[in-house]
Amino acid sequence: MSGSSSTIRTRLFSILRSPISRDNHRKPQFASDLWPRNHPPAICQQTFSRRLQAVAVAFDKARMHSPSFLDNEQSDRAVSIFKAGSMQDAASHAPSPSDRILQDGPSTVWANQVLTILLLSSFIFILFPAFDLAVSRFFARGHAFPLSDHSLLLAIRDCHRRATIYLLSSMVGFTFLYAIHPHRFRHLPPHKILFVLLTFLLGPFLTVQALKNFIGRARPRSLIEFGGSAEFTPLWQVAGQCNRNCSFPSGEAATAAASLAVIVFVPKKWRRSALTMMLPVACFTAFNRVMFGAHFLSDVVIAWGLMLCLMIWLWQRIAAYAKRIDAAVANLGRKFHR
Repeated sequence: MSGSSSTIRTRLFSILRSPISRDNHRKPQFASDLWPRNHPPAICQQTFSRRLQAVAVAFDKARMHSPSFLDNEQSDRAVSIFKAGSMQDAASHAPSPSDRILQDGPSTVWANQVLTILLLSSFIFILFPAFDLAVSRFFARGHAFPLSDHSLLLAIRDCHRRATIYLLSSMVGFTFLYAIHPHRFRHLPPHKILFVLLTFLLGPFLTVQALKNFIGRARPRSLIEFGGSAEFTPLWQVAGQCNRNCSFPSGEAATAAASLAVIVFVPKKWRRSALTMMLPVACFTAFNRVMFGAHFLSDVVIAWGLMLCLMIWLWQRIAAYAKRIDAAVANLGRKFHR
């Protein structure tokens, strides 16, 4: 009986440990591999269903040949979960996209969701352009935006600007520290530093500025409706209403979104709490510009969508070469020590 139980146990574990395909060379992680990650949702569901059925059969055989193998309450609960067979019950035990981005980094599923939200937001603002003007009028008093002189809001903006400078400077400094003492600063790996730096470089400094100059959308305070001379233009329409430092997309909103990239340095078990504290501050900092009459609401929303798409795309590529990047910086530091 013990030999039969051992054989069934081995078979059960092999099912749980089985990789997704021959192209997946990563080391399996026991039950977490029951739900395949970084695969299209349809393939995930099919694979998950097949493995549920196989595990249910294995449990049945185990209970038939060796009742002592599944005689405790915990095993009974496992049987009820696996034999449920429905994706509604079983998928509730699989990690959600939000959990995966906090634990293992952004996934393809999360990227698709962010891109969908970005496209949907663009469609809404294009279909209802008056919504931008309505939000700006809410904060205007006549031809002025009184909150643009509010001392607290100005202090928040100034703090955000200074924090961005300190953050980027510290990232460069941490790179040198890791190169000199890689073991002492192993909690600050260069691939994560590179991710933060490239997020700011490719996002607020390049993509946003290029779109500003290309679209040429005038700021709300420069419109005829608010005492200026420029005309209002809808989202994504090439306007040519300003020559430099234009409205769309918002640079400071993009910078606020980019600051969330530092979440990769937070230990996995604390990331949800850290994001809960950082997200409201970043959102308020970005929306601050709408209250000032410096940006439309669509400028802020689309800037955030673009930055989230960029961060997900960038992290997936940097994470694939993480060990090489860290080793290259460590080797460079050893060369300078010689």
